[in-house]
Amino acid sequence: MKIAKYIVLLLALLGVAFVVFIATQPNHFSVSASFTLKHPKDSVSQFISDASKWKLWFNNFETQPKNIFTSDDSSFSWINDNTKGSFILEKKYQNDSIAQKLDYNGVQGKSNWYFTSNSDTQKTDVSWNISGNLDFKWKIYALLNGGIEHFFKTKQEKALEEINKQIVNDILFRQISVTGIITKHEVNYLFKKDSVALPNFKKALAKDLIEVSLFVKQNNIETNGNPFVLVYQNSKYLKFATCYPVTEEIVTTTNNTIDAAKLREFQALKVTFKGNIAFKEEVFTKAKEYLEKNKYSFDEREFKWLEIHKEEPNTKGAISETIEYYFPVKRKYIPETSQDSTQVEIHPTTETNTDSI
Repeated sequence: MKIAKYIVLLLALLGVAFVVFIATQPNHFSVSASFTLKHPKDSVSQFISDASKWKLWFNNFETQPKNIFTSDDSSFSWINDNTKGSFILEKKYQNDSIAQKLDYNGVQGKSNWYFTSNSDTQKTDVSWNISGNLDFKWKIYALLNGGIEHFFKTKQEKALEEINKQIVNDILFRQISVTGIITKHEVNYLFKKDSVALPNFKKALAKDLIEVSLFVKQNNIETNGNPFVLVYQNSKYLKFATCYPVTEEIVTTTNNTIDAAKLREFQALKVTFKGNIAFKEEVFTKAKEYLEKNKYSFDEREFKWLEIHKEEPNTKGAISETIEYYFPVKRKYIPETSQDSTQVEIHPTTETNTDSI
């Protein structure tokens, strides 16, 4: 009987000691994992900051089965049979770092990403830090699973490896859809002309869009559709106009850099591009192939093409964009030799599909 009492007392003392040991463990933790990704800094930063793409790699962070993901522009959350949580964007510092609020199955903390260009500018050193506070239950769980650092760092390292693979897929992705010949209807518009070196186009476009948009708002002008770009020259320097369609015809403006005009109705080949803008030259190849096959040619008398950017121009190195291209076209005149060797010009009829700005 005495032996049993001693055993019970010993177990009680061990239990108290264990509780005291757990309670005295630090509440706060901070875990970092680093990885060198084989991609430029801007591409890496944009990919990781896009919450909609986290589902491509998050299964390597949270390896529980049956993950269900939810995301929007600034947050990502998951839930499965055992865990749930979220990463919510708090601030993005250009392409240098990202600060997020973290909730991992009740652990409240921070998730911070840091991006540094490697000595090889085509590579990026990524550091991912997760920090937070542990309650008593989590302290026990961490102790039984090799420590909180081992728990999170293993997840981070696996996720970073998968991110490296998924960026390759994202960089190579592009989708080109040829709608065919449509009719672009007449529209009044305000515009600002500009000419820049090709690498500076996105920055100039973003600046011009703000300027024209501000003019429209300040003068209470009613718009009539999405802004668009008219491209006049595409060589070393890009000559273009940033345009806002408006409801009423405007003869003159009070701004010496913004003018008004009317875009006449024209036949156009519509091609939609989605993906890495580094491959957008393939749009022109597809357009040429379609026109040649269907006996059309480019009509560049007034401008080379019209384009509509479906997202606001991103000057921070976005990998993917969606752009609609409208190439003015005309039917080819095909000489045909009749039986008496007299040449007759054939004027095929045009398509009747329509589209609006």
